[in-house]
Amino acid sequence: MSDEPVMFVRHSGGGFLGDGWSQDWLFGEVDGQPRIGIHYQDRASFDYSDYAHRPKRIRRFEKAASVPTIVVVGFSEKASGEKYITRTIPGSREIVVMDVHHEDIVQVDDVEEEGSVPQLTDQYEDNGQYRVVKTLQVEDWKRIFQESHKLLWDWHSQDALHDPSKNATEKARYIRAVYHEDSKPLITTSLSHHEQELIAEKYLRDRLDDFTLDAPRGGTLENIDLLGTVKDKSAGRLKTVVASVTSSSGSHRRDRIKTINSLSDRDEVYFFGADESRPGNLFDDVTYVSLENVFEWMNKDDTRRQRSLHTMLGLRDEV
Repeated sequence: MSDEPVMFVRHSGGGFLGDGWSQDWLFGEVDGQPRIGIHYQDRASFDYSDYAHRPKRIRRFEKAASVPTIVVVGFSEKASGEKYITRTIPGSREIVVMDVHHEDIVQVDDVEEEGSVPQLTDQYEDNGQYRVVKTLQVEDWKRIFQESHKLLWDWHSQDALHDPSKNATEKARYIRAVYHEDSKPLITTSLSHHEQELIAEKYLRDRLDDFTLDAPRGGTLENIDLLGTVKDKSAGRLKTVVASVTSSSGSHRRDRIKTINSLSDRDEVYFFGADESRPGNLFDDVTYVSLENVFEWMNKDDTRRQRSLHTMLGLRDEV
């Protein structure tokens, strides 16, 4: 099992790295060598101590220059439904001078570890015609598509460079699997709240005969995500079904438990949570369901619900 670090890079925006000509060069359409790049303060340096403001971005880029790092890369000039994944080539640091007026590469200098080319900073800093860019050479691109790797779109922020954030270990494992073309792991925490509500609804429909939603999922009722009815054939009436769905912890979950406890006198009351075991402060009249169990139920082999789950997680085969 590989253990390379992972990160995200975005070549886009209103600046010159969002222009087609610079992206073509980074992509390798000019000299055949693919690269990733960041523009920051027109300083020709990979040494983060040379940057008084927000040096972490340079430090992270330097780390990727020292250790092979798997990178998910977005190009705004490429098709919106595709990204690229690659791996950095250690020791391939470059300082690149770009002439944004004439859309041309003026100079490419190799630098050593945390190296710099101070004369280029002196020459081009604060010169509106030129931009000084830090680049790293990378291996050949592997194109990936949104319909089969949806999570990578969900995790990729608008920042030019960033690491995975919440649940980073699971995300890194998934990204490595994509790069190495291994089986992608199932990541329950990657479902959005809307998707958690959806699988909880599917679970209730399977468990309760003739279950019907009386309001849209995640409606206006505070802390209540599913409100519906089910037929009680023995009593000849409709029973109310209420459910709260959350994978959060702390005060957010406490508030939801307090709300669902206050409704425990309803006919069918459910609390869907991330923990394997029932929360101690949940009333006995409330049915607790682990989202992990719902996830496993959804993932039963060769079922429509498995296909639905895999679509949410970006695990479907490419069409």
